[in-house]
Formats: sequence, structure tokens, C-alpha cells
Amino acid sequence: MKKIFAITLVIVSALCSILGCTGGSAVKDADVNEVYNKLIASGDFGQMIPVSERDMFEIYGIKLENVKQSAFYMSENSSINADEIAIFEVSDPEYLETLYNILCTRISNQINLAKTYSQDQASKLEKTEVKKVGNYCYYVVSDNYNAHMQIMKDNIG
Repeated sequence: MKKIFAITLVIVSALCSILGCTGGSAVKDADVNEVYNKLIASGDFGQMIPVSERDMFEIYGIKLENVKQSAFYMSENSSINADEIAIFEVSDPEYLETLYNILCTRISNQINLAKTYSQDQASKLEKTEVKKVGNYCYYVVSDNYNAHMQIMKDNIG
């Protein structure tokens, strides 16, 4: 009996290894404003301003009726600094892919714009990835990208 259990455990472990299963990758229930505040507390961001609900829809096409909570902030002077923080939790899981595409387009457009005024800012944007985790979609544009993405992973998944 012990031998069967041991063999089963080895097989399950191998399958999880192949399929990328990890115990620590569960999606967490997060307050996006608290996560935003943790990012800001790092001291790595300058003055950030919130994107208004009106702009989220009219400029970016984000339908807030499909969003449970959001924190979307940009550098106060985006012509000098491309820093941005966008954290969304959707209320409609079917909207997640649409939101993901909107945010990917946002980053792509910002890269193209930044190339016209600052290669440093364009480089910062080029390493940015939009992530989908459970019902959350987020990205962080910053000089300390890896540390900030770790904050996101620790607090959302």
C-alpha cells in the first residue's frame, strides 16, 4: 500500500512539474487600491495621477460596468516619465480578454510614442507585460519593474 502511495505521489509530482502546477500560484482576493498603495510605498514612483472614469471609457474604451474595481494611474508628467500602474478586477470574466487587449494596445501605443521623445522611456515600456490572473488584469511601467511585479504576484497572484 505504501509503495502504491509513493508511486502515485511521484506521478502527481511529475505531472505538476510538467504542467507548471505550483502551490503558491493561487489567485488572491485583493483590494486593488491597497496593492497600488504598496507599489507607491516602494518610493520608486513620482507623482501619479488617476485616470478618470470618463477617460477610461472615452479614451481607452474600458467599460466600467464590467469592472469590479480598478486602480489606473499615470505619471503626472508622462512626456518625461512613462510610469503607469493599471490594476483591474473584472466583474464579468468574459470581459477579461477584451480588457487585456485594451491594455496591451495601450502599452504598444505608448512604446511607439515614447520612441519619438525618449529611448529610455521606450525601453522601460518595452519590458512591460500585461498579466491576466484569475479575474485580474494588470501591468506596471517602472524603472524597478521586477520588484514591482513581485509585489503584484505577492498580492494578486
